[in-house]
Amino acid sequence: MLIANLIIMIGFIGIGIKHFVVKPIQSITDQLSVIQGDQIDLSKKIEIKTNDEFKELVLAFNDMLETLKGVIGVVRDSSNQLTTSTREVSSSTEQVNEASREVSANTNQLAIQAEEGFKSISEVNKELVDLSGLIKNSQKKAVSTHENSQHTFQLASDGKESVDIVIDKMGNIQTKTNETKEHIAILDKYSKEIIGIAQMISEIAEQTNLLALNASIEAARAGEGGKGFAVVADEVRKLAEQSTDRAENVKEIVNKITETSSKTVYLTEESQKEVEEGVKAVNLAGQSLEGILQAVQTVVKDVKDIQDASNENITSSEKIVGLLDSVSEFIEQTAASTEEVSASTQETTASLDTITDRVDEIKKMSVELNTTVHQFKTH
Repeated sequence: MLIANLIIMIGFIGIGIKHFVVKPIQSITDQLSVIQGDQIDLSKKIEIKTNDEFKELVLAFNDMLETLKGVIGVVRDSSNQLTTSTREVSSSTEQVNEASREVSANTNQLAIQAEEGFKSISEVNKELVDLSGLIKNSQKKAVSTHENSQHTFQLASDGKESVDIVIDKMGNIQTKTNETKEHIAILDKYSKEIIGIAQMISEIAEQTNLLALNASIEAARAGEGGKGFAVVADEVRKLAEQSTDRAENVKEIVNKITETSSKTVYLTEESQKEVEEGVKAVNLAGQSLEGILQAVQTVVKDVKDIQDASNENITSSEKIVGLLDSVSEFIEQTAASTEEVSASTQETTASLDTITDRVDEIKKMSVELNTTVHQFKTH
């Protein structure tokens, strides 16, 4: 019985170990296999649902993976920067090496040119004397140009003021044109009213004429007693005909006025367009004059600077003549120094060759480091 209980207890213990120990270990092992893979994937995390020491172990391992991911990222960035830097250094050393070779070749030529330069000093001295005279003449011309530019600036300022006045006048013309257009519209309205009145007068005259005709007929029927009345009716008829004629004349005159008003409106509108274009053109002219004014201001300043520079050049040319003796001595020293430079350049070339070899080794190490880093996946 005791043995049976012991066997049962061992069975439960085995089940417990399998559930609480073997199963979590197997889960961790499986997830580690996924992380390992062909490429170490540091972006994955190990997950476990227990709350015992295994969870603490997994959390610590995940923290280690996060830290390792950061380290790998830094190493990758540093490796890429190292690769870029070695390429730049390699390119720079090649350029410097080439430059040092050119310097070595040029130093010999420099010694020859130094001797020729020494011979040219006396000629330069003579040219500087002539140049000093030319600078003085230029200084005088600069003074004259400065005065002319100031006069030009004043003219441009006056022109700008005139354009501003023209712009103001054009605005007044535009206002008056609009008023004229409004007055012509009122005149056209009155003309139409006059035509209506003339038409009414014509109609009244026709009716009066008809009444006068009827009165003449009645007067004729009345005999001798209606003769006086017939004369009056005839005069009334004549007045009616004259009124009709006058009304027609008024209508013709008003029609001509209306036609003239229409033409005047059209011409006024065209004038208004021309005025608007003129305003635009004058505004553009004002802007152009403003630009000219600014340009002239710049010219005045530049000419003043040239004048000042000419004065400085006169002083400088006199100093240069005094420095030529020092230059002659310096050229002699330069000729002696070129030999030392040639020797130093050869030593520099040898050092650059050594640096190039070291850079090649660093490039090789950088490639190997990149290969190693790319075995890790961080995202």
